[in-house]
Amino acid sequence: MNLSGLSSDRHRNIKFRRITSYDHVESHHTASITTVEIAKAALCYPVLFLQRQGVFHPVVLLGLAANENLYLEGSSWRGVYVPASIRAYPFRLAGEHVLIDESAPHFSNSEGETLFTDTGDPTQALCDALGFLRACNDAENDTQKWCKYLDERDLLVERCLEVISPQGARYRVNGYYVVDQAAISCLPDIEIATLEREGVLSLIHAHLHSLEHLTELAAQRDAIT
Repeated sequence: MNLSGLSSDRHRNIKFRRITSYDHVESHHTASITTVEIAKAALCYPVLFLQRQGVFHPVVLLGLAANENLYLEGSSWRGVYVPASIRAYPFRLAGEHVLIDESAPHFSNSEGETLFTDTGDPTQALCDALGFLRACNDAENDTQKWCKYLDERDLLVERCLEVISPQGARYRVNGYYVVDQAAISCLPDIEIATLEREGVLSLIHAHLHSLEHLTELAAQRDAIT
């Protein structure tokens, strides 16, 4: 990956092709998601929480070992839903700065749409990409509020998840957090009612039900070993 700050001077003549490529996550075993994605993501991935520098983030599990992505088959993606963090590539938002991976197959010197006009203004192709990045950033901000709520009430617990594949292989998934169902049941009734009204409980239930997909990952692992 060759990340570079997007510049109308440096990238005036580069061409962008709206192609689908997942090569950049070939060795990723997790992908970040936001609260607006949890319901869809939970239909095909285990949804867990990672803690980075004291801050929790929801992620989908893509493999049972480091550098393993069991959802990528050649150039195709097995999941019916592709996380926005993957679809945003080859663009990335870093604070107020937009970065691009200059080595991405999306960019070319001869084919595709330009990112800037002759006067240095963003083209429609770039505006579309920037709009998607901003929507992802807004969703991430909302997600952090949700994760802070869970953390402040000690609703997230670290858990070693063990799964046995159809062929009897045993896998352990360590270092992740899940919502503690017992802690949820201890919340006051008025708070439970508020969570249900605001849709938070449905997200928690989706997360917990998604853990059943661990068995599917184990079966997929059986198929390649």
